[in-house]
Amino acid sequence: MIYIDRLIMSKDVKSTISLYNRLFKLPSNRTLVFLVVVAAFVVGGITEILRNVGQPTILQIFLIGALRGLLITLPAAAIAFLLLWLVIRNNGFLNLHRLLGVVASAIGTLLIIWLLSTLVGWGIEIYFKFNFGPLAGGGIATMFYLRNLILAAAFTSAIMLLIVLSATDVGVIKGVFLTLIFPTLVIVFYIFSEVALWANWLIFIVIYLLCALMFVTASGILLSLVGRPLRKVFNIDGIQLFRGFLEVWMADNADRMEDCLTQIGQEMTLPLSILTFTTDNEKPRLVYVVAAIHPGPFRRTGSSALPSYIAEWGEQQLDTLATAPHGTATHDLNLVSNDEVKRFIKIVDLAYRQTEPVEGVSQFARASSGTIQVGCQIFGDTAYLVITRSPHEMDDISIHVANQISAEVTKLVKRCIIVDTHNCMTALKESVYPDSELVPDMIQAAIEATREALKTPKDQASIGVVHRKELGYSDGQGMGPEGINVLVVEVSGQKTAYVLIDGNNMVVGLREKLIQTLVPDLVDEAEILTTDTHETSAISSHNGYSPVGEAISHDDLSVLIGQLVKEAIKDLKPAQVSIYQGETTPLVVMGEGTAGKLTSLIPVSANVAKRVGITVFTVAFIISLILLLFILPTAV
Repeated sequence: MIYIDRLIMSKDVKSTISLYNRLFKLPSNRTLVFLVVVAAFVVGGITEILRNVGQPTILQIFLIGALRGLLITLPAAAIAFLLLWLVIRNNGFLNLHRLLGVVASAIGTLLIIWLLSTLVGWGIEIYFKFNFGPLAGGGIATMFYLRNLILAAAFTSAIMLLIVLSATDVGVIKGVFLTLIFPTLVIVFYIFSEVALWANWLIFIVIYLLCALMFVTASGILLSLVGRPLRKVFNIDGIQLFRGFLEVWMADNADRMEDCLTQIGQEMTLPLSILTFTTDNEKPRLVYVVAAIHPGPFRRTGSSALPSYIAEWGEQQLDTLATAPHGTATHDLNLVSNDEVKRFIKIVDLAYRQTEPVEGVSQFARASSGTIQVGCQIFGDTAYLVITRSPHEMDDISIHVANQISAEVTKLVKRCIIVDTHNCMTALKESVYPDSELVPDMIQAAIEATREALKTPKDQASIGVVHRKELGYSDGQGMGPEGINVLVVEVSGQKTAYVLIDGNNMVVGLREKLIQTLVPDLVDEAEILTTDTHETSAISSHNGYSPVGEAISHDDLSVLIGQLVKEAIKDLKPAQVSIYQGETTPLVVMGEGTAGKLTSLIPVSANVAKRVGITVFTVAFIISLILLLFILPTAV
């Protein structure tokens, strides 16, 4: 089996997240409008001064130019904004704020190129006058000002086209017409502000349209080539995938994204384990569902909200608390769609009804090897293992690594259930695959922890369970909707607390601080786990998500978890543990290496966009320059 180079993959992930974080990161509407007005005022004034260098009334010239800048840009932007909104208002995620951002970006591009083209013309004219006398230059600054403003509008047209085609379903033809609205209005208002052009407005419009056509063509070429890497590897439309991504990110609509993932998905049969803890009645107090399914890729796409789906199943079908500790799975084992999640929940429901009671529970034991720590508690004939590398960072543990660990541990016990605590990672780290140097330490620590647990007395366990959903933290702060649940297991006087936080990993050092709050004052042993929910992803932070503790006070969290553990201890009652261990029926997941390939191809597409974009737009620029500097002057 070939594994993706972890270093390259890590760089690709960082590059991808950097691209994601720049998408529609907009100021408020008021700020956008203010910036547009100020920019149009200032650029209009500066360009007018450059056209009239040497005139004594600089302030008057600046004000005239500033008004011209406002006249050319603001009415065109307002009309274009309203027309675009009428057409795409039902788009779902291109809302008023984002559309205003698109139009503001177009105005910004227009103003920048307007200013630069005027500076170029002014610089050339100054050069000629300095070297060849005051009569040289021939008004090049004015010519550049007049001609290149239209070129700027064409640039804006190309940018608008790319945005609209990437972010909506209007289609190519309608998208071309929509993106021509703004530059067309700009040129109309520009001609209106230049009395000298009124007599030749028709030829001016024709030249403009030819320039716009150059950049529309360049945009079409660019869009086609940007999607080619994904089409070549996965035979899917890269633009469709990008649109699907935007719909999930900004409108929480995963339909298109899931359609793309389903096309590239693979069927796999995956390990599934269920532990139930029942006290004084037939209804379980707590159900742990540990599956080799990863909660991803993000938001509500595929199995991203797996902990929430498991909780909903427990509440609706069992009227009890059901949770999903993070199993041993990388993003390769993301379920591709909500339909696959529904299939999985049916499998879980059937498996739950096949759980069988086990006798005797060991005390909790812990062992270390290298930087790896493994905790083990044996329920009947099944070792329940929790693996951490904290305070050293670590990402997901591959199912192949779990199989290696299980093969060794089941020489000591009949079965084992492995949980990745997923509790220490701030910066991006590679997942743990069989070729990782961490694997031998994981196997050794798992074996030693199991041996130590086997030495402890077995007895009936008492359990206490507490669940708190409403904590006052948002998903943007890294806290998922299922909040925190605590299971305290007491065996022969030893109390062990399993604290499960519905979040995507934890910042470095927080696990140790939380455990110090609990051990030894409240319990004898403790482990802090996260579910790795990806409902908190694509929302905030430089990583695209907030690991627990990045945006939440560590002290407040320590106090809260201490209170929850105290409540769970007060709730301790003799319990019966039942276990199911088996496999799912085939489910469609992203598949071996797919997540890594997708992640690596996004920067590839971005690089294609840069390289091809520079080439095709340079060609379009040269053709338009010929039209503007040689054809237009002979026609007017």
